Amino acid sequence: AELGGLLLCRGYIEESADRGARALEDYAEAIAVSTRAGKPGDAAQARVLRAELLHAQGLYAEALGEMQAAHRHYTAVGNARQQSYTLNAIANLYADPRVAQYEKALQYYRQLLARHAAAGNRTEAATARHNIAATLGRLGREREALAEFRAALAAYEAEGARSDAVETRRAMAALLLRAGRAAEALPLAERALAEADGDDEGLRARIRTVRAGALYRLGRGDAALAEFDAVQPYFEREQDLRFLEHIAGERAAALSALGRWEQAFAARSLQFELSRELDKRLEQDVTARMRVRFDSERTERENAALQRENALRSRALQDA
Repeated sequence: AELGGLLLCRGYIEESADRGARALEDYAEAIAVSTRAGKPGDAAQARVLRAELLHAQGLYAEALGEMQAAHRHYTAVGNARQQSYTLNAIANLYADPRVAQYEKALQYYRQLLARHAAAGNRTEAATARHNIAATLGRLGREREALAEFRAALAAYEAEGARSDAVETRRAMAALLLRAGRAAEALPLAERALAEADGDDEGLRARIRTVRAGALYRLGRGDAALAEFDAVQPYFEREQDLRFLEHIAGERAAALSALGRWEQAFAARSLQFELSRELDKRLEQDVTARMRVRFDSERTERENAALQRENALRSRALQDA
């Protein structure tokens, strides 16, 4: 059992140091060791960390399997906090543009919002709103998405959740960028970058990617390319194919705007190659379009129970 905990800690350190492949190995070994030692809680914790890293690398089917296993454990032992966390992770996977099960994601995010609001967990409720906003944005429901983002941002600032507020500004800027509103996106991205924790390299890289997208759309192509060059090494170390594919497409557009056609063609070719790799990973499941879902009646009962619990909490609050 002690070895499992040590492996889990080492895996987390490896992940924090941008050594994703080593982290995955440590998490997998921690799961095996903890399971053999009869410590399913430690195994579940390792599964969650491993699943989130797998998701970041585009390994959707394997990530979902780990998430489901962890969620079943936390439901069985009645750990409501971790149950909510894993349900949120599953919803995040549904909301991934490569999976695109947006309505399913919204269903789970709204369940989580109701649960956190009833329990008075204001920061967690704001996170649910943030996720609802991001998903609405992917559905093209821009006005609703911006309203949810603003509500989440106000809640984060009221709670002093600085890094969450920064991420929300980044997400709002990205939404505005996709909507063709680069002039509104740029100041949001720049404020987010100014307020981001200097030690959070990942958050700063994501913000700079959005900022670069706004810059080239506003005619500042050279500045945009410098930003893309600066963040590329981070996403390569993380093996984050989703962001690398996005950056390649943005770089191609920026180069085209500058009339650098040969380089633009090379960047677009890289984007297509990365896109094919992501599609290949997605199709590793038993269907051509991975059926990302809870495929057991037990899971549906769990979510029905969650809804009943929310109703009871709400009624208790009203009675009080």
